[in-house]
Amino acid sequence: MNHRTIPFSFELIFILWIGVITALSLLPVPEVGAPEKSDKIAHFIMYLITCGIFYFTFRLRIKKIILWAGVFSFAYGLSMELVQAILPYREFSLGDLFANTAGVVLMLLYLMARDKVKRSLQRYLRILVQYVGQFL
Repeated sequence: MNHRTIPFSFELIFILWIGVITALSLLPVPEVGAPEKSDKIAHFIMYLITCGIFYFTFRLRIKKIILWAGVFSFAYGLSMELVQAILPYREFSLGDLFANTAGVVLMLLYLMARDKVKRSLQRYLRILVQYVGQFL
């Protein structure tokens, strides 16, 4: 019996995620009686995830990927807010833009720390291999 695996595709996840965020950002929002400022938490989480998905989707194809993940995510969040400003049933919110940016910044800090730890581990591993190689 031949089992075929479906390859994991960050590209597909990225496209679907951007579609979901675009729909959530541009469609009318029903009044649901959510706690005040809870939308800011949603914005923070959505753009933290957006930045992470962008990074993992394009990390092997784009130099300075951490910078570009931040630029894309911020620009996308800003563009969604600007489009909302012209829609009659939505409005521009500086607070939403701030929450978007905070999510992006937190993901960028995580990615930079992760990258630095990874480089340090690789450097120490090379030193260890060279040291052990002297005795073989």
